Formats: sequence, structure tokens, C-alpha cells
Amino acid sequence: MLTVRALACIAVIWTHIYPSITERMVGNLFTPLFHPNASAAVFIFYFFSAYGIGYGFASGKYTYSARSILGYYFNRILRIVPLYYLGLIVVLFVFFRDVPVENKVILRLLTFTATDSYNLPASIKVWFMISTMMQFYLIMPILFYVIQRVFRRIPFVLSLLGIFIIGTLIRAYFLTLGIENDGIYIQRIYTTVLGNVDTFMAGLLVSMKVYEKRTISNSNYFIPVYVLILIGWYWWTSNLQYMILRGNWFIPWRNQMMFLLPPTTSFVVGGYILLSQKMQNTKIYVSRNLLKACIKPIQYLNIIGVLSYGLYLWHAPIASYIFQNYGVPTGIFQTIERMGIVFGTSLILAFVSYVLIEEPALRMKAFLGSRRT
Repeated sequence: MLTVRALACIAVIWTHIYPSITERMVGNLFTPLFHPNASAAVFIFYFFSAYGIGYGFASGKYTYSARSILGYYFNRILRIVPLYYLGLIVVLFVFFRDVPVENKVILRLLTFTATDSYNLPASIKVWFMISTMMQFYLIMPILFYVIQRVFRRIPFVLSLLGIFIIGTLIRAYFLTLGIENDGIYIQRIYTTVLGNVDTFMAGLLVSMKVYEKRTISNSNYFIPVYVLILIGWYWWTSNLQYMILRGNWFIPWRNQMMFLLPPTTSFVVGGYILLSQKMQNTKIYVSRNLLKACIKPIQYLNIIGVLSYGLYLWHAPIASYIFQNYGVPTGIFQTIERMGIVFGTSLILAFVSYVLIEEPALRMKAFLGSRRT
């Protein structure tokens, strides 16, 4: 999962440096491949977060006793809040002139209610996801309890279908209120827990099924099918990202973004988790040299996956600062250079903040967890 988390984080950073490659390659069949879908990457973060926390409840790490629930909330606070508040202090110090005093923006940032990214300063506009995640963590025990009681005896595929129908109906209701452009979509759906409830619920459901050892029965048949589905899904999502970024917020693209992207992303990520769990218990015979060649880059991606929280936080103000001072990159070489600067600087800050803040917080979580047991 760290590998996928790393790829999703890279896709988000790439999008936020405003790549200009497509402007010089319009009409090229492979143009959209230079625009991985950042919205799908955010849905991946949502799914993985729900999966990880759901597995904790499914495995019995967390129970519904008052002490355990308080421990769960305390662990979430330790994991998210220290680095978030540090980043917020740094951003407010550096970009204090960009932070509007109206609409109580600072108060909303401090209380994790700043999910409306259009009211956030450009330097931390993408931090809405942290507020969305914290709101999800707040209601997650109730949501998981409902899934356990309602979907436990329903076949897995039907359960997923029911969850996706719920999400579709919710977004259809928002559509009746008016989604004239991508800005309103972001405000009413993309940045809200309710607008993404099916992604969160799908992650919780998959965690429950994985703990119950319900994986894919015929993985030898499913692997090539899954690879083809993954390639098709990526091609379609990158085309969708390309069209949306070029201002094509018309009904076909809008509806695909609202109604097809969330469930298909959950399907692809859920399939990856189920397949990887199955392959852990299956002997696969491959060339030793091929195995070494594959393991090395995966190890590097895993490191990025570990640092993904810090990367997500730090890249936003860095990319915003460079954009404000140097504008949109022009040409492929300047775009790659911009990506290297933003990603490299963010990676260094993410590593430092992980060593100084995240890792001590994780050790404290482990220590307090052992004390409780």
C-alpha cells in the first residue's frame, strides 16, 4: 500500500506544479498520460485511510468500549495534529499576507473545518483533505459499526454495489442544487465527507473482508484481467483530468468526475488490496534478477509512501511560492525542473519533519498502546 500511496502523492504534486506539457502536445494520442488524475489520487488517500482504520476495528485493536474509543481518537490526533499545526504555523508566518481574515479562515484551519478549499489561501488550498479526513475519523466508529451490522451477511459484491448506489444518490442530490463549474463541485462534493462517503465505506468494507480472509479465489486468472482494467482505468482518468484542467466542465466530463471516478477508483484500489493479500500467501516463481530489479524501485517508493503525509503538507506552500514568483512553467524541461525542485525540497522537509515529529508521535502511540494493554 505504501507504493500506491507514494504514486498517488507524486500525482498530486505533479498536478500542483501546473505542468504545461499538454499545451505543447495538443492532439497527441499520449498527451493525457502526462496528467495523472489528482482527484483519483485523493480518493486513493481516502480509501487507504478508511481501510487502515477499519482494519484496526475489524481485528480487535479497537473496540467499542469508552476507553478504546478514546484511545482511537487520541491516536488519530497524535498522527495528524502535530505536523499539521507545525506546517500551519510556518505557512501563516511566511504567507501571512495571503491569509484572509474574513470567514474565520484561521479558526477553521485550527479546528479542521476548512474543507471549502476555495476560501483557503493558495499556499494551503489542498490542505482541505486533512480537515475532511479528521471529520471522517470523528464519525468512523459509527460508520464501521453500521457496515458490520448491515453488510456482514450480504455478499461482498452486492455490498459494494449498495455502497456505490448510496454515494451516487448523494451526489445526484447535490447535482440538483446546481454544479455549474468545478469550483462548486469542489465546495459541495469533493471536499466533504458526505460527498465521498461511498469511498470511505468501501475502504471500511474491504478492511473487514480482508480480516475475514476473504480474498480473490482465482488470482492466476484475475491478475491479467486486473492489469488490463488498471491500464484502461488510468488512461480514462488521465483523459478526464486533461479535459477538466483545460476548462471542459461540460456534462459528459462533469458526470464522469462525479459519478464514475469515485466508485471505479475504489474498485481498482480494493482489487489491488485483495489481490496483494492473496499473493502474499502464494508462491510466485520469477527470475531472481527480475525480482531484484522490481524490488529496488518499490523500496524507494515505499520510502516516499512513509513520508507521504509530510510530502502532501509541504509541497503545497512550496509550489505556491514558486508559482507566485515564477509563474506557470513553460515547456517540458522547465516543467520537469519545477517538479524536481518542488518534490526534492518537499522530500527533504518531509524527512526532517518525520524524524523530529511524526516518528516520536508514532513511538508515543506504541508506548501508550502497550500501557493500555
